[in-house]
Amino acid sequence: ITDDTLAWAVAHGVVMYKAPADKTQAATIPFTLLPTPFPADLYGHAMEMAAGFHTLMDKVACDLPWLQRVLELTGKIDPICGPLLEICSKVYGPEGKDHALDIRLNMMRNDFMLDTASQERGEFPLKQIELNMIAASFSTHSQDIT
Repeated sequence: ITDDTLAWAVAHGVVMYKAPADKTQAATIPFTLLPTPFPADLYGHAMEMAAGFHTLMDKVACDLPWLQRVLELTGKIDPICGPLLEICSKVYGPEGKDHALDIRLNMMRNDFMLDTASQERGEFPLKQIELNMIAASFSTHSQDIT
């Protein structure tokens, strides 16, 4: 079944490239054939924790002086962060508008992993590994597989 699934994915363009300019080496996007079992109680905990993380991220995003200060060095060397900080300064600078008063829609996704080793030691087994603010890298493939 694995070979058939991989062949189907390649035939339907459900692939990604190591280097976008080099179309000679394609790999299928990550997928699973079967649902992954996950304890319902831990899923509930993850849902409860997500709200706190989302509130924290909103508070960080609204504290622009702090955010600009901690990202200052990154902005000097990063070709994406630098221009974004400049735009932020122009729009929300001293004479700009108050970001905290803007209407905001935060689209976030928390990624947790289940650490069974810590669970066996009696520790809380959920580990947050990532918080995404609009993660849509594989969304273009949805029409290929539905």
